[in-house]
Amino acid sequence: MVRFTSLIAAAATIAATALPVFASATGNSDEGLVARTVYAPKITYPKKSTEWRAGTHVHITWSVSDIPDDVKGTKGMVKLGHLDPNDPGEHLANTLAKGFPITDGRVGFELPDNLEERDDYIVVLFGDSGNASPEFTIHSA
Repeated sequence: MVRFTSLIAAAATIAATALPVFASATGNSDEGLVARTVYAPKITYPKKSTEWRAGTHVHITWSVSDIPDDVKGTKGMVKLGHLDPNDPGEHLANTLAKGFPITDGRVGFELPDNLEERDDYIVVLFGDSGNASPEFTIHSA
């Protein structure tokens, strides 16, 4: 009986400390949450018809015409992935560029030279949110 009582006391302690955090995280409290802008700029290149070759210097571009003021200091990152209809997710394996101002609207980088040839590659631009390009082709080196 002592062990059961100790277990109930421990559970009550955990619940008491976790409840304010849970309430804050779910929006049931005004404490702990700060409103922020989520901005996902539209990638304008590459397009569906784009074909790149592994090991070459390429670039991506995105729209900067509607960047909110509070996001203008954000640094970006570009990851290369691919889509697979039999396996969910974006399979983001390679970081291609990082640390550039999201306001630049363009970043260039070298593609890894060991990429597998496929026609379902995507690039994802991360700033304060992520935005994926259409699928495109990369040919092996």
